[in-house]
Amino acid sequence: MYGQTYDRAFLEDVLFADVISFQQTHDVPILMGEFGMQYPQMGGVQYLSDHVDIALARGWHFAAWNFRSDTEDAAIINFDYEKFPAEYWPEVLTWF
Repeated sequence: MYGQTYDRAFLEDVLFADVISFQQTHDVPILMGEFGMQYPQMGGVQYLSDHVDIALARGWHFAAWNFRSDTEDAAIINFDYEKFPAEYWPEVLTWF
């Protein structure tokens, strides 16, 4: 949705609404499979943190994915999680 702010409220109220309803109706575990970003985005760390906060609050399992551009795509995608700001990894480690 172009122009939509993908904040925690949007993620819970729209994007994950059916998953939340399904979990509540059927009392089943949820796995939020790999999620991450292929390209750097303004607010990206908050976006990923919102995903994790929702998963932890609802007892979901999850797998974080980090893209690394040292493959054949490196010429067109200059994004490497190892170049993230120093505060990024301590934040990620708190998720686990």
